[in-house]
Amino acid sequence: GIVSASVSGSDISGKSYSGTDSINFTIDNSNPTLAILKPTGTYTNQSVVVTLTYDEAVTGLTTETSQFSEATNIASLTLLSVSSDFKTYAIRITPNSDGFVKLTHAPNSPPAKDLAGNPISSVVSCSFIYDTTSPTVTLTDTDSDNIVSGSNVVTITATFSESIAATPTINIIGEVTNAIMTATSSSSVWIYPWTVSTTTSGIVSATVSGIDLAGNAYSRTDSLTFTIDNT
Repeated sequence: GIVSASVSGSDISGKSYSGTDSINFTIDNSNPTLAILKPTGTYTNQSVVVTLTYDEAVTGLTTETSQFSEATNIASLTLLSVSSDFKTYAIRITPNSDGFVKLTHAPNSPPAKDLAGNPISSVVSCSFIYDTTSPTVTLTDTDSDNIVSGSNVVTITATFSESIAATPTINIIGEVTNAIMTATSSSSVWIYPWTVSTTTSGIVSATVSGIDLAGNAYSRTDSLTFTIDNT
């Protein structure tokens, strides 16, 4: 808490000091606490920003990875902002590569201590998966030779290389445009039951599009080719 120091005394002629001058001290024997806030999920090559929030002002926070007790798969840290009360710090993490990323701040480890020199009292970490890789896909269907006729129902399956955010779409030239696919029990496998047109004939291609959980779009040109025969 806060304590105040004051003095009393008399000069040689016996006159007492009568002022109210004092010095105030704040005694702090409490360790600061820390919360690390990050967005949930996986992250692309966009900025990955974490927020470090202490319950009191701290000093000594640097952006050297060696100053933290653990910095797994981190190339650099960049200090973006500091609150006016020196309690909240926004830090951009730049990973070395795709994969697991972790930042840990532990007791008695640099960089941050409160104004009295007390370190945080517990181990605090944040972690996430860094993902800059676009998904791939394998397309299959339930027709044996891909020669189809009107009113046939062909189920097209898109098996992506990783989980896909809702919802991928399918295009079948002359048939459907940006049709929403249906989820299965796996977040990487999506289906589309296509009812073949009774009025067109010829060769058509089916392609899909989708975005993984980190926001990376499927960007290849894999497709299925069908021959519609209504004659």
